[in-house]
Amino acid sequence: MSDVFLDSKVVSMLMNNMSGSVPRVSPNVTHLDLSYNNLYEMSSFLCQKMKEKGNLETLFMYDNALSGEIPNCWMNWRSLLQVELGYNNLIGEIPHSIGLLSRLIFLSLEENKLSGKVSLSLRNCKNLQYLSLSGNAFSGGVSSNWIGQRIKVLLLGSNQFNVYDIDLSRNNLSGTIPRELFMLTRLQSLNLSHNMLFGVIPRDVGNLTQLESLDLSSNLFSGQIPQSISGLSFLEVLNLSYNNFEGKIPSGTQLEGFTNLSYVGNPKLCGSPLAKICPQDEKPTHGEQRREEEEDDENSNSEVHSWFFMGLVIGFATSFWGVLGAIFFNTRFRDAYFRYLDEFHDIVIHKVIPIS
Repeated sequence: MSDVFLDSKVVSMLMNNMSGSVPRVSPNVTHLDLSYNNLYEMSSFLCQKMKEKGNLETLFMYDNALSGEIPNCWMNWRSLLQVELGYNNLIGEIPHSIGLLSRLIFLSLEENKLSGKVSLSLRNCKNLQYLSLSGNAFSGGVSSNWIGQRIKVLLLGSNQFNVYDIDLSRNNLSGTIPRELFMLTRLQSLNLSHNMLFGVIPRDVGNLTQLESLDLSSNLFSGQIPQSISGLSFLEVLNLSYNNFEGKIPSGTQLEGFTNLSYVGNPKLCGSPLAKICPQDEKPTHGEQRREEEEDDENSNSEVHSWFFMGLVIGFATSFWGVLGAIFFNTRFRDAYFRYLDEFHDIVIHKVIPIS
């Protein structure tokens, strides 16, 4: 394919079983998609000498057999907006010249064999919104030093980053905190302050058992502060100020050492160490307490009366059914009882009621 020269404005040659080098293109080409082939070399393409300024905006070479280091020839392609080199066999570090792609919005280098520290030149890609480096062997720290201000999607999974200190403060980040962040159980410091993050703090924050510093201040977080934070036994710095948290501040030995400065700027928060008392913790006034005692006495008396009348009913029923049982089930007693009734009838008829 090295002798092929592509000249159409839009070139889409997916799944064509092409192999060899990536073909050269003319300045007329704006869209080049060679994904799902067997191309294994791209230096002759990227480093080609062009008489005119290139206009390529989209470069897709996803899922090929590209190998070796990424050529450091990106200065020839400053018009690029999207670069997709995922699922290849690329090695080495990210070349410094990628930082010259100031218009770049989308960059995916996932599932290769890239390594080393992430190039600080990425900071110069000021329009970068999507960056995927997952599935490589990158090392070093994760910092805002190599992330542009407009980044919206950042994929870093399955690498060898030393994720002990994550500082993404003041980056205009928006959206919610991804739950994957709370899988970094060795994390010691997390600073997401002064962004536009919203939503609740997941209970999974309790998984960060090695966390020593947590700063989520000056965002748009809401909901209650999860009780699981009180289980972070190494936590020495906590700043949740100036958000929209509400409800009672969790209690726990680990949280007792923090002052109200950790929580100020959340009007709906209550409880220690804030001066605002939670409704459920307010003590009743003297009048309210007296009414409660009177209500308790009335309820107690009512309960005693109920049991008294219930006892009378049970006693009467027991005696009544006892007599009936004796009458109907004891022959001698039944005969004597009916004989007594006959005699009583005679007395009433002959002595009490006069016969005219």
